[in-house]
Parts: sequence; structure tokens; C-alpha cells
Amino acid sequence: MTQFTTLYVRWRYLILLGTLLLVLVVQPISFGLSTPPLLFDAFLMLVTAALFLSFCPDRKRRLFALAFGIPTGALSLGGHLLTAEASDAVILVGHSLAVVFYFWAAVLIIASLFRRQAMSLDSVFGAICGYLLIGMAWGMLYSMLETVRPGSFQMGSQLAAEVGAGQSRSNLFTYYSFITLTTVGYGDVTPISTPARTCAWLEALTGQFYLAVLVAGLVGTLQATKLQGSETEQAP
Repeated sequence: MTQFTTLYVRWRYLILLGTLLLVLVVQPISFGLSTPPLLFDAFLMLVTAALFLSFCPDRKRRLFALAFGIPTGALSLGGHLLTAEASDAVILVGHSLAVVFYFWAAVLIIASLFRRQAMSLDSVFGAICGYLLIGMAWGMLYSMLETVRPGSFQMGSQLAAEVGAGQSRSNLFTYYSFITLTTVGYGDVTPISTPARTCAWLEALTGQFYLAVLVAGLVGTLQATKLQGSETEQAP
């Protein structure tokens, strides 16, 4: 059991990355624009569970994961069992908690990478996980914004019909989020309302700062690791 725990802690970000890829890549390809909201939230809970397991070795982070992870899962999934009016409100609260959870989890992951004295392959996986978590959080935020204020985004008639049906909203705004985060900007989805535009430029700015700070931090850690190794080899 001890060996399994040690192995998991060593490769926890690789496991989290696999869960994120399942939600962001496998799920959209498998279900496309017809993903039921309940199924999408179920996939999100896999990410929440993987985050909780990643934070388990640290007591403070474990408490943080419990405080946000359990309510997020209970409200996001449990809301689908309620009546239509109550369901929307409960799911919205659950998604709001998920946004906070994913944003803060990304911050904790990156902070832990900078505190490490040596860089490992799992550190690289952690950096990727932080980037993907930020993109997921912004995507959920856009979806919530469109739910609260319909018409915040302009898109083609086909996409608008799918969003109105509620089937592809989460996948569509996750896609838009990563297009914005990477500053690609295809233009098939356009923010119209002031809150939507503000969120869009904030996300684009976040993506640029993330890459700049991350690359600088990883390079600095790599140089420190090489310097430490050189000093160890030169020591008598």
C-alpha cells in the first residue's frame, strides 16, 4: 500500500492529465454536439475526484478540495434530479463552485511546481494540467454567463440552435475558451455583451501571462537542477 501511495504521489499529475484529456478530447469526439448536460457534469466530477486525490497528501489542500469538491459534485449532479426551475439554479451554484475550485486548483498546482527544488517529468504534466484547468474554468464561466444572460455571445444559426437546446453548450464554450486562451480567435463565436467581452480579454491576458511565467519558472528550476547536479559531481 505504501509503494502504491508513493507511486501515485510521484505521478499524480499524469493521472490528472489523463482525466482532463478524457473530458476535453475523448468526450467531445465521442458525443460531439449531442452531449447531455448530465453526462458532461458526470465527466467533470471525474476531474474533481482526480484533483481531490492529487491534493490528498497535503492536509490543507485536502481540506480545500473537500470544501469545494463535495458541494460541487452534489449540486452539479444532484441538480439534474430536481424540477426544471430548481434544477437550473442549483446547477448554476454547483458550476460556480467548480469554477472557483478549478481556478484555485490551477494556482495551487503551479505554486507547488515553483516550490520544488528539482524538476521532474510529472512537473511538466502538472504545468499542462494547470493550463487545461484554467481553460475549463473559463469555459464553464462563459456557459454560465450565457445561461444567466442569453445573447451574450453571437454565433451562427446552427450553433445558436444547439446552444438553445442545451445539449452542446458546455462543449461549445469549452472550445471557445481554449481558442481565446491561446489567442487564436476563429470568430465563429463572438462575445457581444460587456461582461462577455471583459471575460474574453481577461482570459486572453491570462493565457499569455501563464505561458510567460510558466516558461520562466520551469527554465529557472531546470537550471537550478543542473547546477545542483554539477556541484554534486564536483564535490570530493
